[in-house]
Amino acid sequence: MNTNLSLSTVKNQFTHIWEQIKPWVERLIQQPLEGLRPWSLPQDSQRRLESLEQGLHHNRAVTEVNQNGINLIKKFEGFRRQIYRDAAGHPTIGYGHLIKANERHTFINGINQSQATELLKQDVQHAQQAVNELVKVPLNQKQFNALTSFTYNVGKNNLASSTLLKKLNAGQYNEAGLELRRWVHAGGEKLPGLIYRRQVEMELFRDTGH
Repeated sequence: MNTNLSLSTVKNQFTHIWEQIKPWVERLIQQPLEGLRPWSLPQDSQRRLESLEQGLHHNRAVTEVNQNGINLIKKFEGFRRQIYRDAAGHPTIGYGHLIKANERHTFINGINQSQATELLKQDVQHAQQAVNELVKVPLNQKQFNALTSFTYNVGKNNLASSTLLKKLNAGQYNEAGLELRRWVHAGGEKLPGLIYRRQVEMELFRDTGH
């Protein structure tokens, strides 16, 4: 996703919209005006227009998590000095860092908060890279933070295969935000901590302010 909402991006989105509303325009030209509802565009086109309008309003597509996003993930993950197993049974340390097989000896004596923060920043890079790669519509800062927090928690592959992503790339921002509520299970159980996390992420994602 480019840092700026480029002219080519705007052109491509308008082209896509035109392809969908072209039959309606042709009918409008061929039929009498009386009785027609010229502003009743196809629903998908309306959603894409809303997507484009949102991107133009913010003038740029956010591509990086800010400090608020980092703090959000810290709050959700919590700090653990020693190795522990997360809700899905994976060896973890710090702020939700999943320990790789070749890292076990590195963390045998635990870590401090400063080290955990550095690990978090490295892991967040992977999550935001996944968001930038998979999301094809503009996001404001709050939406990007929420989606990166979600991806940090569930992983790139789950984001890639999600209905959330499909709806978001179709310009259905509100519907995509609601999809977050479905991701509240880990280890086969519905967890209160994930219910709370998704609620906060959903409210943040659906907040249209900067």
